[in-house]
Amino acid sequence: MTRGLLLLVSVPVIACGLVIWPDPVNDEAKLSRPKPTTWSEKNLGQWCRNFTVNQHVQCPQASVFHQFDCCGQHLTECCFAIQGWVIVLGSLTAFVVAASVAFYLLLKFQLICLEHSYPPKVIYLGGKC
Repeated sequence: MTRGLLLLVSVPVIACGLVIWPDPVNDEAKLSRPKPTTWSEKNLGQWCRNFTVNQHVQCPQASVFHQFDCCGQHLTECCFAIQGWVIVLGSLTAFVVAASVAFYLLLKFQLICLEHSYPPKVIYLGGKC
């Protein structure tokens, strides 16, 4: 009974949620442009599309280190952004370098690991007095 009622309620909700997007405008420049025949000719840039205002912009191709995100008022402009892994790796490297410099300075000015806090060094003479 409960499953049947759930199915009866969910089917109209899902059906109302489906949206049929219209095809983008086929202008003359797009139709006259030759189609790529190899992967090296194909532009793999991200598309920033907004079907409500009918604007479609293709961003330049990204690299391993950067990408382009959709931004602007209608999210149809391309904005330069650094890849997430570059930010994480750069932050981690900066943290390790800063921590190393901080510990070096603490050791250099003897603020930690003071020499007089260790027991004196004993030299073993091998049974000779």
